[in-house]
Amino acid sequence: MEKIIYLVRHGQAYDGSLTSKGIQQLIDTAKKLQEELGGLEGVVIYHSPILRAAQSAKVMAREMGEIPIISREELKCNTYNVGAVVNEVQGKAIIISHEPDLEYYMEKLGKYVTFKNGQAIKL
Repeated sequence: MEKIIYLVRHGQAYDGSLTSKGIQQLIDTAKKLQEELGGLEGVVIYHSPILRAAQSAKVMAREMGEIPIISREELKCNTYNVGAVVNEVQGKAIIISHEPDLEYYMEKLGKYVTFKNGQAIKL
């Protein structure tokens, strides 16, 4: 099975919860990823248990047709464990986490990017 992974930064938030702009960012990202993934069979969303990331996962899953979502402690902000989840993925996955964790993981791969709210980057 082909391994396809997208890293996504949670949507814009205020006081820990998504804003209306953050929700729209994730709806737009979900539509884009749905097209890029070429079907949603087997797609799983992994997310940080922090509220703004959990809300982001729910918005994307709802927009994409209620695909499974799984909370992972390794994706919490400032744990720097995105790679642990990436290594476990089998098949297609969307991983929702935070800055600076996403940026740190990409730097380990030799790629220097700054994730904007709601932005997805394919590994």
